Amino acid sequence: MKSKLLEPLALFTAALLCAPSAFAQIKAEQRPARVATPATPAAVPVTPKPPVAVGVPGLPPVPPAPPAPRRLAVLQIPVSELEAAVDVLQNALEGNGLEQLNILFGPDTRDLEVSSVTLRNVTGPDALQLIAAAAGCTVEPMYSTESQTPPGLPVLVGVKAPVIGYQLRGKAKPATTGIQRQLSLPVSKLPIHALPTTSVRLTRIYPLGAVTAATKFPDLEKTLRDIFKADGVAENQVSLALHEKTNVLVVNASGQVHNLVEDFLTALNTNTSQAERLNTTRDRAMGREELESAVRAQKRLAEELAERDALLRELQKELRKLQDAGQKPPSAK
Repeated sequence: MKSKLLEPLALFTAALLCAPSAFAQIKAEQRPARVATPATPAAVPVTPKPPVAVGVPGLPPVPPAPPAPRRLAVLQIPVSELEAAVDVLQNALEGNGLEQLNILFGPDTRDLEVSSVTLRNVTGPDALQLIAAAAGCTVEPMYSTESQTPPGLPVLVGVKAPVIGYQLRGKAKPATTGIQRQLSLPVSKLPIHALPTTSVRLTRIYPLGAVTAATKFPDLEKTLRDIFKADGVAENQVSLALHEKTNVLVVNASGQVHNLVEDFLTALNTNTSQAERLNTTRDRAMGREELESAVRAQKRLAEELAERDALLRELQKELRKLQDAGQKPPSAK
């Protein structure tokens, strides 16, 4: 009976002794398998890449902004001709280590006078702009013919070719119409019947010149009115205005009336010129006569002085004779 009880107890004890190793084996089987980790390679130096300009995909990148151009601190331009002033600028740029400019002179610009000017903190192109303004002309930039956009790509809006030079141009003179050219002529050179005899009313200004020196303004207006009446022109078709201070005649009327005014002023100017020539001739004649009269009077005076000098010498001779003879001179009466 006792042996029967010892046999199960021995088995139970043996099971307890074997349990830790069994539990360890089960735990090991449930644990995931470890993978061998390869060694970390050494770091390889990376070459830095240049910055890529940001642009629109498919188009060439926008070039970076150029560095700010160097400037001239002070540039003194004396009173001179434009070509000499440009030489002063070019020498200043070269002396400061800056690039000289390509400059072309337009017609009649080399001899333009430049007033004295002092330029401060300016680049070469800006200095050229100011010098040209002092000479009364303009500067036009000239661009390169080489395109900055690669072939096959659209041209970028606002992108210009680089400037390769500048051209100086004189300011254009305003065009003058036929009437304005006629107004600049003196009365004696106004063309006769220059306007067509149409009913269109025109306003013209006539310089009177020396006409008013011999003819008064009321007489001019009265004579013009008589001429218009004789030609069949109604008074309400003509507007006359004589300005004494400016010595001009303003007429608003048709071409027929303007032709009559030109004829009248041409005739007056001819009369005035002839009168001036006659007066000049008369003045010269009078001056010649006065001169001849003065010469004759001077000659007569010289003759009288010579006669009196001769008489004085005769009296002195008689006085010496009386003194030599021991006689007293007669008392003066």
